[in-house]
Amino acid sequence: MAAQKDLSLEVIFDAEKDFSLIHPTELPDPTEFLKQNSIVLLTGIAFQGSPESFAPYVDRVAAAGAVGIGFGVGLAFDQVPTPLIEAADTAGISLFVVPRPVLFVSLINKVQQEIERRRNYQRERLLENQKRLNTAAERDGLDGLLRESGHCLNAHVVLSHNDGRLSAAAWKPDLPPVNRDGLHQIVRDKGFGRATHLGDFNLVAYQMGGEGELNHGLIALSLQHLDSNDLALLRHCAGLAAVSLKRPTTYRRAHQELNSLALAVQLDLSHSSAAVERVFQQFSDTSGLVRPVLIVAEQKAAIDKTINNLDRALDRLGHTLFHLRLSHRHSVVLFRGSQPAQEIAQLLEPTKSDTRIAMGAPIHWELLGQDKISALERTAAGLAVGTIVGPEACALSWAENPEVKRLLGERERDTWGRLSRKPELAHTLDSFLRNGSNISHTAEKLQLPRKTVRRRLDIIQRILELDLTNPVVTAELLIIRLGCPPPTPQLSSSYELPVTTAPGG
Repeated sequence: MAAQKDLSLEVIFDAEKDFSLIHPTELPDPTEFLKQNSIVLLTGIAFQGSPESFAPYVDRVAAAGAVGIGFGVGLAFDQVPTPLIEAADTAGISLFVVPRPVLFVSLINKVQQEIERRRNYQRERLLENQKRLNTAAERDGLDGLLRESGHCLNAHVVLSHNDGRLSAAAWKPDLPPVNRDGLHQIVRDKGFGRATHLGDFNLVAYQMGGEGELNHGLIALSLQHLDSNDLALLRHCAGLAAVSLKRPTTYRRAHQELNSLALAVQLDLSHSSAAVERVFQQFSDTSGLVRPVLIVAEQKAAIDKTINNLDRALDRLGHTLFHLRLSHRHSVVLFRGSQPAQEIAQLLEPTKSDTRIAMGAPIHWELLGQDKISALERTAAGLAVGTIVGPEACALSWAENPEVKRLLGERERDTWGRLSRKPELAHTLDSFLRNGSNISHTAEKLQLPRKTVRRRLDIIQRILELDLTNPVVTAELLIIRLGCPPPTPQLSSSYELPVTTAPGG
């Protein structure tokens, strides 16, 4: 990021730690909202009168997972305070200076663009490798499929019975040999469906199923870590291998495997290729909407029972199950967005007693991502076992947190509280913030001349001692307003309060 000349960032020191998220916040203690490997952006508004408070602040954010701090100068501080420099150095996290003309949002956009570029590359790589496996399986059968899988994964790939006997194997010649006795022992003792180590190799064993007591597993042994895309490709290989092993049987489970693969790709990426789009079009409604449903259970058996029962119910209706097992306790299922929540609840009713089920609102399949699943997880976490809830239970509730309310209340007194005796100014500021800090839109909404709106905003800036052209300042004021709404009704009946949801931190 520092190499981007248009950002003009000045690196005070670089801890050389990877980051995956930028979090702008002016809260004096944002630890509740921070995620691992994040960079915190701030201007230090909350520390104007007490720069010595930066030391405990840095300790808190570093403990919460922050790996760096970007400090915007020119607003609250003309230069980076010495206590902040010393604290960041002690904590071992990066520190860089953001010049006054550089907007925080431009940094966020740069990071998002790079993340999107990498995701697009991984997506295209996965889809291309899938095509290669399809071609290899069709042209050269099982042996060709395993060889091509080993090439794509840079791994030894073997197909094994659950008693340790190998059905087929593709040993990669440029990798060290595998201790086959040790491999047989792991399969016999631990079975499939797990990740472990064998010497220097990372071993991932995927269970494929079989007849009676005889099961097959697809095993990859790699010297490097296998990421989510590698695992998705291994699952794809397992589906093709199962078809090769048992061609006369129904292709239903292979179809489900491909559906699960498409969903796994979608949860990692914000855009999809035409191949994935065709899959989702089969399961979305005419508007491209799907409804995600998260099923949570304490025991794997309860998840298996629910999914199997749902599969049979959908089979009777002539539909195919579209689901992904996220863990032994979590599964996500997709339904058409036009299918009512009540109908879905009826399908899940017979086996709900050991599960907690959260149904989301219909959403376009391209917008389905891990954030939507995480929101369903938070909803399901608060449910009693045997409960099914719809999207009405999935509302954001961060503002009800007592600590958040306390912090917002303090900032409200320091900002909006100064306008309590001038309701027309508070009303103007409220409209300005809710209309994207656009003076023309604000004037239109308030039915006032733009000159009057500008004059009021100038007065507000002097009273609050804040720069309303700074997006960080306006974002903070809007969050405070949403978290601490005024107790009195709006002054003008012509003023419509837009429905706005504030981010949680």
